[in-house]
Parts: sequence; structure tokens; C-alpha cells
Amino acid sequence: MKKLLLLFIISSLFSCKSGYIYYAYENLETKTYAILQISKKGTNIQYKSASEIYPDKYIYIYGTRPYIRNNQYIKFNSFYDLTFITSTNKLDACPNFDDNDREILVYLKEDDRIVFEKNKNMKCFKERHIYWFPPYMTKVKKIDYTKFPKDIREAIIAIDKEKPYKKIIKILKVDENENSL
Repeated sequence: MKKLLLLFIISSLFSCKSGYIYYAYENLETKTYAILQISKKGTNIQYKSASEIYPDKYIYIYGTRPYIRNNQYIKFNSFYDLTFITSTNKLDACPNFDDNDREILVYLKEDDRIVFEKNKNMKCFKERHIYWFPPYMTKVKKIDYTKFPKDIREAIIAIDKEKPYKKIIKILKVDENENSL
């Protein structure tokens, strides 16, 4: 009986699937890797990107209650968090947004690919000179963390796992007193 129970538990663990749908964009020339992560239950949406196009090394946007219509139209409906890893490896956030800035990214879905349509002129993006987003993203099975820059990869994983702020700073090897967040 114990062997049967153990076999059931192991098979259950292997049959569990991720609770997220992932879309990715990669450009080797600009060293860009971007992920759009949408919960299958439609409760949250996350955008993660590292690129030479951005003035910051990494951008993380988190929103809840994404608006998804007919599985074709996806947007950040309630934006709550915008975090950056700056060019000097400081962890920073954007506290300067108001209710008009909560709707940021809009994508149109085409089969297993999504196409960027627009973004609002969000105050924080203007201040940080962020004007570019991927022109399209293709459905993938999971996030490939090896595609993020090596010097901040561990910090990105820690952010994704919602590790404490002090741990992320320690990973980035930046003096806590110098950090902006």
C-alpha cells in the first residue's frame, strides 16, 4: 500500500504542469531576451526583459487582472509593480505612476505568437527613456534564464521567486545604502 501511495505521489508531481503561459522574444544582435508570462487562471501578467536597447539592464513589470478577450487581446489591466536593475546593478522601482498609467502593454494574439500594439506614455517610462518593446513574441514552454545576462541572472531568478529585497541586493553585490528602492 505504501509503495502504491508513493508511486501515486511521484506520478502526480511529474504530471503537474506550470500554471503559466509564456511568450518570448529574442534578438542576439541587441542581446535582447523578453518574456511575457500570463497565469492560466488570468490572475496576473508579468513582463521581464533584458536588452542593450534599454538604458537599464533589466525591466520587470507586474500586473494583476490582465484583460484577455477571446484569447486574442492581452493587456496589463492593473499595473502594480515596475522594477529595474540599473546599469550600475542597483535595484530600483518606479513609484511615480497614477491611475492613468496602470494600463501599459497591449498585445494582439495570432495563433502561438503575440504582436505588440501600443503602450501608453507612462511617466516612469519617459523618465527612464524606455520607448521600445518587442515587436512580437512567440509561445514557449518556459523561461530560459540562461538567455539573461550572466552578471544579473541570479538576481532575476531571485526576483521571480519573490526573494527578500536584502537577498537580491546581496546577489547584485551592491551596497544596501546606495540602492534606490
